[in-house]
Order: sequence, then structure tokens, then C-alpha cells
Amino acid sequence: MAAVNTAPWRMIGRDDLVTELSEGARNAASPLTVVTGDAGAGHTSLLRAVEAELTADGTTAVPITCTRADRTLPYAVLFRVLTRFGALEDGPAVARWPVRRLVAKLSEAAPGESPATAAELATAVFAVVRHQAPVVLIDDAHWLDPATARVFGQLATFFGTGACTVVAAARWAGSAPEPAAGLFSGLTADGLARRVLLRPLTGPQCAEVLRDVLRARPDADLVRTLRAESRGNPAALTAAVTGYRAAGRIRVVDRTAYLLPWREPLALPESHPLLGPVRDAGPHGIAVAGATAVLAPLGELAPRLGATALGLDEEEVQTTLRHLVDARVLVRGRTRLRFRLPLLRAALEAGLPPYRRRNLAALAVEAVWDGTGHIDGDLADVALPDWLADAGSLVDPDRSSGELLARGGAMLFTDGGLAERWLDAAARRVRDPAMKAHSLMAVSAARAVHERPGAAASTLTVLTEHAAHLSPEQLQEMAIVYLTGLCAEGDQRALREIADGRAAPLPGGPAVATVNKAFALMLVARWREGRDHLLATADIWRRGTAVTADFGEMFLGGAGVMLGDLRQLRRMLDDPGRWRARHLPQHRFEQIRYEANMLLMLGELGTAMRLLESTGTPEDSLPGPDRFLTKWLRGEWRDAMEVARRSIVDGVTSARPLAPVKMLHGAIRILGGQGWLGRAAEMAASARSAHRHLAHLIDHAEAMTLRVRGDRMGATALLRSALRSADDSGFVLGTEQMWAELAAAEHDLGNREAALRAVERGRGLADSLRTDRARLASLLARAHVLGDLGAAEEAVALAEERDGMPHENGNVFMRAAMAGVRPKQLLPRAYELFGEVDALLWRARLRARMRERGVPVPGRAITTLENERLLAILVAEGLSNREVASTLGTSEKSVEGQLTRLFSRIGYHSRVELAAAALTGEFPG
Repeated sequence: MAAVNTAPWRMIGRDDLVTELSEGARNAASPLTVVTGDAGAGHTSLLRAVEAELTADGTTAVPITCTRADRTLPYAVLFRVLTRFGALEDGPAVARWPVRRLVAKLSEAAPGESPATAAELATAVFAVVRHQAPVVLIDDAHWLDPATARVFGQLATFFGTGACTVVAAARWAGSAPEPAAGLFSGLTADGLARRVLLRPLTGPQCAEVLRDVLRARPDADLVRTLRAESRGNPAALTAAVTGYRAAGRIRVVDRTAYLLPWREPLALPESHPLLGPVRDAGPHGIAVAGATAVLAPLGELAPRLGATALGLDEEEVQTTLRHLVDARVLVRGRTRLRFRLPLLRAALEAGLPPYRRRNLAALAVEAVWDGTGHIDGDLADVALPDWLADAGSLVDPDRSSGELLARGGAMLFTDGGLAERWLDAAARRVRDPAMKAHSLMAVSAARAVHERPGAAASTLTVLTEHAAHLSPEQLQEMAIVYLTGLCAEGDQRALREIADGRAAPLPGGPAVATVNKAFALMLVARWREGRDHLLATADIWRRGTAVTADFGEMFLGGAGVMLGDLRQLRRMLDDPGRWRARHLPQHRFEQIRYEANMLLMLGELGTAMRLLESTGTPEDSLPGPDRFLTKWLRGEWRDAMEVARRSIVDGVTSARPLAPVKMLHGAIRILGGQGWLGRAAEMAASARSAHRHLAHLIDHAEAMTLRVRGDRMGATALLRSALRSADDSGFVLGTEQMWAELAAAEHDLGNREAALRAVERGRGLADSLRTDRARLASLLARAHVLGDLGAAEEAVALAEERDGMPHENGNVFMRAAMAGVRPKQLLPRAYELFGEVDALLWRARLRARMRERGVPVPGRAITTLENERLLAILVAEGLSNREVASTLGTSEKSVEGQLTRLFSRIGYHSRVELAAAALTGEFPG
């Protein structure tokens, strides 16, 4: 017999059951064990795992798989079992030769043999197997032929002696095709068999499966959605994750997997086990199930419409539906049939031939329109527009387009996938030119709001083919949507052509063209040119519509922030009356979000929050990058990272392109501060490739990561090059802290002249920007390089006024203390603030500095736990003992000792196990 792979099978959620079945089979606890459950529950995988366990310890395992054809062949399954016994090499020869006689007798036996014949055969089979005490593993036992079932019924009494054990897996709920059902229920009643139910996977088990398949931590929404679609069925869960990953709906960011909120067809191959019960329901099983997938919301009317669409008698459809209910594919509700597995319903619908799907949808629509069909309540908002979208020209275009526009517009801000699908369907069939322009605008808006591909192309169609039906304000709005779409899709060439005036101007007139050109210049990172263009043409765009003028003011202020000139921003903040379109609610909302965005990027959290509060603007209405900045500055780092990852997954590219880069800058710093140095480096590499024009901000964050790893030279070199790049482009945003850090780094390396130059650059920025962040950076640089204790005290006082920003204030207190200001007071305060944000690595390095200065470190037990957590993280990030020692500022021998103690205390035996536990979240908790 061929060698069997004895490697352990990974059976998530089934490990205990594998052990139970294996031990029960070895000990002959029951002659027959029947494992039951729905299709896709994992019967086959379970038996393979049991076989591997048994074979690994030398137990003879005989695996057999039944097929549909076996039902019509007498003794088909028994024949294969005996043949497998004949191939076994162990056991005396006298136990093997009767196989041939038995096979011959079986071939002569008639299907309707007497009970005496079955008993005679059972006795002969028992004589063969008694010497080997095997475990027979029968998969798909619901296809057992009647003759084999009768012999097994007789054998069960012999197997009670321990001569043989049978573990059978079958697919059914409470009944099965005879004779298997009768055999198993009878033996169970006689105490000769036991039944084990394969239950659905729990939420945590589903998460573990997804983690294994995706090699990433699954987001909670991903787990929730896929478990709901699969109902915990392993085959359905695997099909979902495999299909969605192939369709690009699953994206991994920062080692976390997310599901994109878009509906993509998820078809299953014909051979998929989930379709087995559907095929088994009869010759029309697939067709009837597919029709039901579309029509089920119509309740009792669905079978009649399905019969009409399929050209079948309604009774044939009803019979097939009963089989599908018996097979647990469908469940009868109070008013309608529903699919037990939502994923199977979606897959059957996706697998329909296009015309059949259109025809079914059209029949459903007409039934609703003429009043004969009524949609079940929980499906009312989705079913009809979905049918309208699918029916196409088979239903009235005017009525359907109107309904689709209304339903799609209602979904615009809540479900981008449905909104785009319904609005696009409306746009394809609407005939009135003005309505056509309106519907195409709605499609563009849906794609732009939800960062969907194709936003630029659909918007350009509106602008070039339907401009006559748009107002001047709409032309400006669509132009901004178009330019933002080009940026989101990475079409730098098209943006440069517009910025350079080489592209045909978009409709709208000189004012619109001027603002469009300035915005395009900024989107290709030519901020100074964009600002200069706006200043030179202010008399043109300020005479345009209120919407155009306000976009000009907005872009002028944004360029000023980037270039270090905050006068325009402050003018708009001081006098909201300068916003000419403030009377338009949506534009006033965007103006407030713009001002909050600028303030948050400058670190002015308090001013930004007061702005939102005074205008009644909810914080959660801010774009993702801005919500990250609020949480990052407030010290809510766990939530901040979740917002950052979700924003990256959604592909956020707003009309304010600086915020995503500042978000990435902060996220890298969070990861570095918490010890996730590999993740920080991965995010920096990804961010740098996506935002080449603003790479100095990413370089700044990565330089901080290099510094905490102990690479002072590398960190300083990266800071120098980043600041040179910023100077070459005229960029100022973010450099106030960079100059302060470079001043300290150059001073520590003994480069006094370079340090003094950096101090002066920082002082100049503090004077021109007049922000708290710039002032703090300049004061701390002077304290570090010049020994100016007065500057350090002033920095501490300013930080205390900015309460509620733990990591920035912690950094101020630490650096002031290191300069010599009240170290016994300020170092513990910094230590506490770093603890609030769980900055494990910063805390570890600060502990070393506190000990050097004789400052007590509070909480010995907490320190031990933190050291273990940080050590696990650094090991998970792939750092060697030497690199860990360098990062923590300790010796390699000390790291070895800590690892040894950690392994002995928590039960891990190697760096690999510890790294795996850290990456999956099992440790540190």
C-alpha cells in the first residue's frame, strides 16, 4: 500500500473531534460512528485527519469513498472494502485468501438475497477482518447500496467485539435516502452506533480559518460578513474568501485583511461540494434553485414565476423545491423560502445565464408593478431596484429609470456599491437629455464619494457630452470630481497636461479653467506654481460663481499651508463671511471640513475641535485621514490605526491630498513607538511609492524608526536628505519638527555648526507659522543644542496648556528633562503619557534614561509585562538578539536571558512560536 502522509492536518474547530474519533476507533468504543452534517461541513477533511492520526500510530485505516453510482450496484461498497483488505500486507495469509471467494460469491448474489445470505456474507467478512482489527473510514456514506447496508447491519454485532470499527460520514439532517438512513437509525437505537454532528464554525473559529488562508489578521467586519454569508460552513467560508480574494475584494493593509464593500459576482465551479445537494434534488435542481435565488423575495408567487421562466410544470418546480428543503438547501419561512447559506444563493444567482437572469428579473418587476407580487419586508428596499437593474430593456425604461434614480440617490452615502449599480443602470436607459446628464452626474458622484475606479472617465463624459444641461456651479463641481478622480487613479500624465495648459479646457469659462489649472498643479505637487497662478489670476476666479470662487480660496489656503504661509487660512478662519457659497449647506459643510483638515495637519487639535463644535459638525463626518489625525493627536492610537488601515483600504484620495500623507506619517510613528518596526518599515515603503512628491514626510517618520533601532547615523542621513528635498520643492509643512530633530541629532554627533543652522531654521519657522507645534519644536531645539533651560521651561508650560495630546506632550517633557529641567518630575510624567498610548518601545528606552539619572521607574510588575510584550513584538518583527539588544539599549546576553525566562513562563519553545503568537494576536494580549 502506498505510504500515507502522516503530517498532522490542521482542522480548525475540529481538532478535539479528530482526537475523539481517533481514540474511539482505536479503543473500539462503538462499532459504528456516523458523522453527519450539511454539505460542506467538512466530512471529507475530518476523515482524512482521522486517517492521518490513526496511521501515525500504526493503526490500520481503510478509507473508502462512496459515489452516486454505488447506489445502483449491489455490494459495490463492500466489494471495494474487501479489495482494500486483500491489498493489506499485514495479517496471516489465511486471513487474505477468503477475499477472492467472497468477491466471487458477491458477483453471483442477486439483489434481493435473503437475510440468511446477508448473515453468511457478514460471517465471512468478519473472518477476514478479525485478524487485522482495522478502522474502516467511509466517506459519503449516504450513497451506500442496499446490499452493503444489509451486510453492515449484520456485521455491527460482530464489530462489538473490537474486531473492526467503522467511522462513516454522511450528508443529511434527520433523514437520508434508504437504506443508509434505516441502517444507521436502527443501529443507533440498538446501541451499536453513535451519531456525531458536525456543527458550524463559531466566530472565533471562522477568524482562525481566515487568518490561516490569508496569512493576515482578519478585520472584525470581514469575519462578521463572511460568517454571516457562510453560516460557519467551512466549504462556504473557504469559497467566499477564495472568491473574494480573486475578485480583489479582500485587501491586506498592515498585515490586516479587509473586505471591500462592493458586490462582485461569486460563482462556484460545478463540482463544488455546496452544489452537491442542489444537483441531487433532481434533473431541474440547479435551474430551480437559480430561479429561486432571484425570485424568493416574492414568497408564494416565486414557484409559479419560476415555472414560467423555465418552461416547466409548476408541480415539477414544487417537487424540486421540496427536495431542496429536505436537503437543507432551502428553509421554509413564514412567508417565503430562503437559502440556508446566503453565499450559495448569491453564487447560484451569479451562475445564471444572462438572458435567464434578465427574464426572471423582468417577471418579478412586472409582478410587483401589476400588484400580483409583494416583496417580503426585509428585502423591500433592495429586491426591486436589483431586479430593475437586471431586467434592462425587458421592462419600461422610463418607469424603471425613475425608480432606479430615486433608489440609487437614497443610497449614495450609505452603500456605494448598490448606488453605483442602480444609478448606472438608470443612466443607460434614460432618454431625456437633461435627465441623462443628471443620472450620469449621479453615477460620477457615487464613484467619487466612494473612491471607485472609473470616476474620472464617467465625469469626463458628463463634462464633454452633457455640459449644456449643467449649471455653472455643476460644471465646476464636476471638474473638481474629474481632477480628483485622475489623482485617485494615478493618471499623472493627464493631470500634467491640464496643469501645463496642453489639454483642451473643460467647459465652464475662464474662472473655472483658472481654478482647474491651479488644482491640477497642486495635485502634481507643484504647489508654489499653483499658488502663484491663483494669486496672479485672482481677479478672474473671484468674479466667477460663488462655488468657483470658494474653491479658489480653498486651494490658495491649502497651498499656503504647504508652503508655510498661513495668512490665507487665518483670514478665512477669522471671517467665515469670506466664503461666498456658505449659504449652500453642502458647500458650507465642505468648507468646515477643509478648515478642520488644515488645522489638524498643523497640530492645532484644540482649535479644530472648537471649530467642529461651534458649527455642529460631527467628528465622524470628517474624512478618514482627518479622523486619524484627531485620534492620533488625542492618543487614541488603537482606534487611529484602525481608521488609517481602513482609509488605505478604501483608497482615500480626497480633494485635499496632503491629509493621506500626514495620516501615513502618523501611522508609521505609532507602529515604531509600539515596537512594530517591521510593520513601520513596510508601511513607509508602500507610502513612499504612492506619494513620491511628499516623500519628505514619510522619510521623517522612518528616520524616527531608525533612531529607535539604534541607527543614529542612518536616521540623521535620512533627515538631512528629506529636508533637502523639502527645500528644493519649497515644502514647509511638517519640517518644523524635522529641523528640531536634525538640530539635536547633529549636536549629538558633534556637528555644532550644522546643529546651529538647524536651530535657526526652526526659529524662523516658529516666527512665521506661529503654531504651538512650531514653537515647541524651536524651544526644544534651543534647549538641546544651546543649553537654554529657559526655553525648555517655556516649552513645558506651553505643553501643559495643550492638555489632551499625550504623545506630543510626553515628548516635550522627556526632552526638557534631558536638557536638565526637573528630570525627577518630568521623566515620570513623560513615562506615564507614553503609557497612555501603549508606546512600549518609547517606554522601554525612557526607562533606561530614568535609571541612568537615578529616577525611580514606577510599577515593577507592569514593567516586567511590558518587557515581555515588547520582546515578543521585536522577535515577531524578525530582529535578531543583537538587533533587539541594540534597540533596547542593552546587551545581547541580557536579551538571551529574557527570552529564556519568557519561554519557560508562558510555554513557548522557540522564537518561531513566539513570533507566530505575536503576529496572530495570541501574545501579547
